[in-house]
Amino acid sequence: MVKIIEMLYDGKIDPSGYVGSDNPDLQKMIRKSINEWKVFRQNMSEEDAKRFDDLDDLDVNLTFKYAYEYFSYGFKLAVRLMCEVFADDRIFEEQCQLSPSTSLMQAANEES
Repeated sequence: MVKIIEMLYDGKIDPSGYVGSDNPDLQKMIRKSINEWKVFRQNMSEEDAKRFDDLDDLDVNLTFKYAYEYFSYGFKLAVRLMCEVFADDRIFEEQCQLSPSTSLMQAANEES
């Protein structure tokens, strides 16, 4: 079985590559944004169009930076949550005097 960490390392999955790609509301917003961008840009002078393109590039770069920061924060938060859950499990196991090989499900079934 291939592990997620291996797939990330090998480039077989891209955490930023699938976000919202099948969301119909997002697709509609993307199409509208592209259409508005084209209409807006067509009515500009060449100099204004160049400045607008530069601004658009900056906005795209900022969006990617924000996406990275949000992903990173969410990932760290999820790991901390998992650590907290597993720490609580160890405390629970100690309080109930469970052996390391006894799962919580087994313990619950034994109590019933």
